[in-house]
Amino acid sequence: MSHSRKEMPRDISKTIIRHSLPRDVLDDDDIGKILQFPQYALDADVPSSHFWVIMISLFSGASAGEICCLEVDDFCVADDIHCFIIHTRENRQLKLSWTDRLVPIHPFLLNDLNIIGFISNLKQSGEKRLFPELKADTRGWCGNSISKMFVRLAKEYKVESRYGWRKTFTSIRHTVIKKLKSLGVDESLIFQLVGRKDPRSNILPSRDVPKPYPLRNIYEVVTKISYNVDFSVLNTSHFIIR
Repeated sequence: MSHSRKEMPRDISKTIIRHSLPRDVLDDDDIGKILQFPQYALDADVPSSHFWVIMISLFSGASAGEICCLEVDDFCVADDIHCFIIHTRENRQLKLSWTDRLVPIHPFLLNDLNIIGFISNLKQSGEKRLFPELKADTRGWCGNSISKMFVRLAKEYKVESRYGWRKTFTSIRHTVIKKLKSLGVDESLIFQLVGRKDPRSNILPSRDVPKPYPLRNIYEVVTKISYNVDFSVLNTSHFIIR
């Protein structure tokens, strides 16, 4: 008896194919296109978040939601390393989470873009939040407008996969993770940097779960983030405090 093979429903087939392809990782050509966005190439008069949030994510792997919620006091120097203090909303109510962490500030953000100068100016002006222009939505999330901005500009400047599928702000985070993996960085270090739960913590006895790495180790990982792209277009940006 012959059996005819059932055809896979069209929508399911597309879904399986779509999710099996690495469509959402940025390459250096994509980064170059991002630097053509008006806030960079044209030094456009836009909210400071349009300039900084993308740059911070590119050199840390932090998500839009984490960056957009930063306050001016969410910075510290630990072991002589300048850091972002990443909080979950729950941790602001003193409930700890594995996503709460110190993220060393990349030398490019620190030295080339002088992010500390930007923060100091906000403090002097009495601002509490790093990006006060970003309003929280009903979920308390401040990154919605930045994510929409990125998708809109990515579409306009053809930041997309070769299949024509769009890349989103989350693509930046995936790019950092993939780049570090390709350099042979241990996954546990990457998980700690980007605030992902180490999957081994679900299968190992608590006594065997890897302990957090020293901050110096995470800093060394951060310094490995680099792109074969010319960032000199930012040198004359009005967002950089001289």
